[in-house]
Amino acid sequence: MRSKKFIISIIASTTIFTNASFALCSTGQSILGAELLTEVCYECMFPFRIGEFTVIDGPMPDSEGEGAAVSSVICTCPIDAPPFFRIGINFSYFLPDRFIESVKDPGCAPSLGLQLPANPMIAGDDTSSRKSATSKYIKQQTHVYILNIMEMLSIATDLACMENVGFDVVYLTEYDPLWQSDTLSAFINPEAILFGNPFANLACIPDAVSSAFFTPISPLFWCLGSHDNVYPLAGSSSDTKDFVEGSLTLAEKTVYKLHRELIMWDESGKFNYCKKIPLPVWVKGNYRFQPITPIAHPIGVVPGQTGMM
Repeated sequence: MRSKKFIISIIASTTIFTNASFALCSTGQSILGAELLTEVCYECMFPFRIGEFTVIDGPMPDSEGEGAAVSSVICTCPIDAPPFFRIGINFSYFLPDRFIESVKDPGCAPSLGLQLPANPMIAGDDTSSRKSATSKYIKQQTHVYILNIMEMLSIATDLACMENVGFDVVYLTEYDPLWQSDTLSAFINPEAILFGNPFANLACIPDAVSSAFFTPISPLFWCLGSHDNVYPLAGSSSDTKDFVEGSLTLAEKTVYKLHRELIMWDESGKFNYCKKIPLPVWVKGNYRFQPITPIAHPIGVVPGQTGMM
């Protein structure tokens, strides 16, 4: 099985549209629940392919040339016990198993209904996280969770290659000092000098057009289409058109950062259908995002897709 990622994105609306004096994180009430599951675009899991044959088409364009399909229907994968191989069927779809929330207030976790302990000196204070009328960037924290909807709904749980974790915490940026400083992040990721500059941004024009009407151009891995540049790999973004799109940009940067640090692995290529492999750059065509709150988007979006579409 080769699954791509369909990521559910939450923007913490509890504080985005409020005055600074009332910017408090609500606790004791999680936004995860049955209502969330009803907002997911399940059609965005498609197309469903067996080998190179499309069995069920989907509502969104998909890039066939980025490892979306393999020619063989039957596959063999090595195992530890005799006979030391397993025969299976090659199929692929977009698996909704990751959940990202972008929050303005450090430590605020509306998905859990908790206020996590976070030092404002490390995670940034409230004023640095707020977009003002004159600011040219936004700064927010992101939280990444495993939210395997297929597992939670007990669908296809008997597949040998299906991840059997329903919910877990993967990454909290409040405790990552690299997320808080563009300069410190550049020391760890020196390629930011090569890709995070105005000249490299000129190459992102074709990616912006492609992501708006079709799929993003994955070889331009540093581009986020109409949103921003993935560099620097920190919690700031110059995408200040609106909070929702800016927060989605930071969610996209988080996914790339996890690839860069080999925390998130690839499982959708033509040659890694048996197991995940580490991939320090992401294949953008393998990801879809769906903003859920404050207003659920009826359909998923690809990385870098303009909010005008």
